Amino acid sequence: QQMQQMQQYQDADQQNFQMRKSPSLKFSNDANSLKKYLNSILNKLTPENFDKLSAEIVSMNIQTNMLEILVELIFEKVLHQPFYSKLYAQLCSFLNSSLPSGNTPKTT
Repeated sequence: QQMQQMQQYQDADQQNFQMRKSPSLKFSNDANSLKKYLNSILNKLTPENFDKLSAEIVSMNIQTNMLEILVELIFEKVLHQPFYSKLYAQLCSFLNSSLPSGNTPKTT
């Protein structure tokens, strides 16, 4: 059983490595994987690694559906971790200035 568990951890590490190696992977068909991946980035976000992780998010070629998931995750993080609200606001500002304007959700 320990071997199975160890293999599962290794498989998860390999998948995470592959996603980080190729951040422009298309997640459009798998919102759950995208949500987990973005959440893992947001969990690691600190003032010290802000530049690296925010650039990683921008490099994903974010589309509208992906942006909606990211905004939802950021909103949840701010509600549950108000201490980091300035950092998440900084991330939103960075994304606003870094992403092409055509990738913003349409409002009605």
